[in-house]
Amino acid sequence: MLSVFSLNEEAYVLEIGPGLGHTSQAILERGAYLSAIEIDSAFKPALDDLGAKYPKFKVYYADARNKAWSSIFPADVKIYVIANLPYYLSTELFTKALLDLPNAEGMSFLLQREVAIKFSSKPSSRDYGPPAILAQVYGEVSLGQRIAAGSFYPPPRIESQTIILMKHQEKKLAEEKFPDFYHFLKILFSSRRKTMLNNLSLHLKKDPAKILEIKEQALASKLDLSLRAEDVQADKLLYIFKTLYNLI
Repeated sequence: MLSVFSLNEEAYVLEIGPGLGHTSQAILERGAYLSAIEIDSAFKPALDDLGAKYPKFKVYYADARNKAWSSIFPADVKIYVIANLPYYLSTELFTKALLDLPNAEGMSFLLQREVAIKFSSKPSSRDYGPPAILAQVYGEVSLGQRIAAGSFYPPPRIESQTIILMKHQEKKLAEEKFPDFYHFLKILFSSRRKTMLNNLSLHLKKDPAKILEIKEQALASKLDLSLRAEDVQADKLLYIFKTLYNLI
């Protein structure tokens, strides 16, 4: 998970779920600053020992879902996210990483293989949805190492795989707009079998004037809202967002 990033003494890393600190130590050995969020205080003795050895290591004992990740770091530093996400929190924490830290240089997640495939999916697949689209607008998405269940002890019943996100060199979307874009995507995907226009109309059913305004703007901008969002490329959905969101 670490080899894809250029971690050095100027890098700041957020690790979710350090556990006993094996990955944490590998990060710290590269000289990076490391902040970790761990929900299980049973790991505190091992992590305290690591902190005594590496002054750049800080642990927050908290639920990562409730922590404001962006508040952990100084302004204008190079941030990387590394996480081993449990299946039942995968979507929530994957999305939170993109919403809280869209300025991060790169992210690497170890996930259940099926979930990693879902988050890297393309249009017209059943897994394609807001998290995958948000990831593609953030950066280049690729699947990394596939890890057999026997690599862990005790072995889980699933295979795991890393998914790697590297921030686009040129921003496609201002960082402060990521939450708005995600909200817009959730509207477009609120009923996967409905067209984008139908979902927008349902969202604005109490404001028919807004619906008419959206139709007129779509016509003027040559947007085809008769398509289902699941069949539209991420960049096109981003363009639709930029064109219509101020009307929502």
